[in-house]
Amino acid sequence: MAARTTKPKTTKTKTPKAAPEPVVIPPWPGISDDALQALAVKLDKAKDSYRVSDMILKVNGDEWGARHALAWHLVACCAIHPESNPSLFEFVAEQPDEPSPEVALDLLVRLPAASPRFFRDATSILDGYTLSIDRLLLATYQRAPDLVLQREKELNRSVRLGLSFLRRRLGETITAEASRSILEQLARHQATSYGITLNNELPLVENGELQEFRLSDLAALRRVALLFGTAKEWDDALLAAALEGKWQYPRNVKDAFLLASAFELARLVDRSDMDTGETLRTLVEVIPQREDDPQALFDAATTMDEGKMRDLVLMGVILRSGKTGAPLPDKIDAGFTFELLDTTYEGVREPVCEWFTHFPRERALSAARRLLEEDYFYARAAGILAAHFDEAILRAALEKDIGKNYIGHETLGGIGAPALPLLDWAYDRTKDDGRRRLHKAILQAMAKAAKNAPLDERWDRFIDFDTEGGQAMPYYGSTESKLRESVLLGVPEPRRSELLLKRLEETSHPERVLRVAHVAADGSVVDATIRRMVERKNLGDSFRETIERIGEPALEALCRHIGLSGGDGRFLESLKNTLSHTMYQRVEAALEKAGVRKETPRDALVRMTSNAAGPKVRAYVLQVHREGYEPKPGTLARSGGKAPGIADADVPKDKQGESLTHLFTLDLDEIPELQEKYAGARALAAFCPEPNSGDRSDELELVPITREAAAALPHDDEDDAGTPIAILPLDVPIGVFQRSDEGELKEIRKMIFNAAGHVLGEPFWIQGDEGGFDFVMQINGGLCDVNLGDSGSLYVFESETIFQCY
Repeated sequence: MAARTTKPKTTKTKTPKAAPEPVVIPPWPGISDDALQALAVKLDKAKDSYRVSDMILKVNGDEWGARHALAWHLVACCAIHPESNPSLFEFVAEQPDEPSPEVALDLLVRLPAASPRFFRDATSILDGYTLSIDRLLLATYQRAPDLVLQREKELNRSVRLGLSFLRRRLGETITAEASRSILEQLARHQATSYGITLNNELPLVENGELQEFRLSDLAALRRVALLFGTAKEWDDALLAAALEGKWQYPRNVKDAFLLASAFELARLVDRSDMDTGETLRTLVEVIPQREDDPQALFDAATTMDEGKMRDLVLMGVILRSGKTGAPLPDKIDAGFTFELLDTTYEGVREPVCEWFTHFPRERALSAARRLLEEDYFYARAAGILAAHFDEAILRAALEKDIGKNYIGHETLGGIGAPALPLLDWAYDRTKDDGRRRLHKAILQAMAKAAKNAPLDERWDRFIDFDTEGGQAMPYYGSTESKLRESVLLGVPEPRRSELLLKRLEETSHPERVLRVAHVAADGSVVDATIRRMVERKNLGDSFRETIERIGEPALEALCRHIGLSGGDGRFLESLKNTLSHTMYQRVEAALEKAGVRKETPRDALVRMTSNAAGPKVRAYVLQVHREGYEPKPGTLARSGGKAPGIADADVPKDKQGESLTHLFTLDLDEIPELQEKYAGARALAAFCPEPNSGDRSDELELVPITREAAAALPHDDEDDAGTPIAILPLDVPIGVFQRSDEGELKEIRKMIFNAAGHVLGEPFWIQGDEGGFDFVMQINGGLCDVNLGDSGSLYVFESETIFQCY
């Protein structure tokens, strides 16, 4: 047997890449050479354009207007590389006129032709061509067209096509080949993911002048596309791209829904990876505009797998059959699930029920009786009755549903007036949540009935602003208000006005009555409602929108009765924050004329906490630039500026050795409980890395400042002093921190939560309790310059900082 031989293994030794030679960066006023080199290294690694801005501001002394000039200075000497970093490129392209045309063109030449990383998060309007590239190339071409054309061949293929794209928008002639390619790519990018009609600017020449045109919608894109081809060529390109099935929202390819054949329409929507509700609504809108042959549309529907979409196309067959008089396909009954007659997708069920009236009544009722026998689909039997009412079937469905509550209130209410007596019958036999559901159904049935005839007085008892089915309504939004408005329009006058005045006497929410008071012919409804709200010193929700809808009568009533507020500071502050400046000035003048002293929000908070009953806890409210809140003379408490008693060299640093930013300092002589925790410190300073980025706010660091340090290193410079912080000591009822819904405690909670911050007490969690021990304070963006997202808060504990936002 032959011996086995093996080749000796060889190991390849990788030669390490030589470090690139450091670039010589020309000087920049006020910044050292080392700082410029360090900044360039960081900018090349930046992950978003906001962070680029923040990094530059740290180095250039917060000179906001010089940010882009400094960045382009670094680009010019190749110290930074926007061609490799999309965030950096996006930032420099924000100011495309800042560099010389030569520097801008050098950068454009270096751009990659294709890079998943570079183009992943940007809006590409053509392959490898983003809006940022377009902005920079356009500005450069406008300033130096000859230079750009001389170096055109140095640009990559995508940017060369982009140059043709912008030249045509400027009114110049381009090749037919470039036009065809641009047209196809515009269609393809529009029909992919979220599309390119995101309301971005895309300048073009119209009537001989360069306009700041916006890609706001499909019609706007069509105007641009027609620069590169005929209407038919664009329609064909958009349809072909839409049929690839890569779009998310049908609005981006809506024209394709009209252009498609019946089979192409079925193919367009036979997907599950898109916005289902919007696609259904688009079909509801488009199908009545099409001229489909019912049989052809039915044949197309039979090829579909996606149930909801197939059902809607089949409903379209019924509509087209009713409109054309053509017979319904024999097998259509077997293909139906009737799900859309019971759907909760907004804007779908009502029109579909209308289409279904063209379906033969006996076949529809036969299907309803069959569905009635099924345990989980009998709600669809009720849905059929909106188009073909049958009292016996509805009674059977309601009897079956008592205690189960499967039939949605929209489905029952959609039946309208014929259902009201039976819904009332079921209401009296139902309890708990089922009763609330039936109350909503009755209101919706009343609203539908009101479109055709005045409502009988027997149904007035269901027009309620406080409860549904005997249960309180803690949330009352536009949906609830519009429903009651629709119902009230069916109540004839003077009964309508009398009913509203009666409900005003009974309700705990006069603001809800005000939202529909404009439908009353009797002006005393508006006057009495606003008087009641002023007496209660509570605006409720949507007050400004309601006042603007009613108009002058509402504002006159507010001015007439404002004296009844007693000058309550909390109520007046709410009015000030809600009304326009002009409106509030009129209210203030009326208050002065009534001889009522105006209480400040601070006085109101002190009064309310002092008068509140129950056990209390000491807390301190923080405010900056708020009426009535005066900082203590000589206080060290400040927002921004420099921390008193901390030299620049002693400012804390992050793990990378970067100095943290001073956010605010609290004077602990004004907060003795906190002073005890920090060994008698004179002040407590808060620092944070990159406060404007919003990414590292939970790295906040508290630094105690001794009394000796604060006295030894004063900061008298105006820029160093920051903005004084007012600190208000309060004894706050414990219930305020326990999400109490009691009126006074709830208002105190709201006032403290909406302050710039508070120290001690307990946190007001936005997203839910995350724990934490030894609570120190809660602050928001009103206290200092820090990015806390959507109305967020920082929860500072001795051992950690937690961030939450809406």
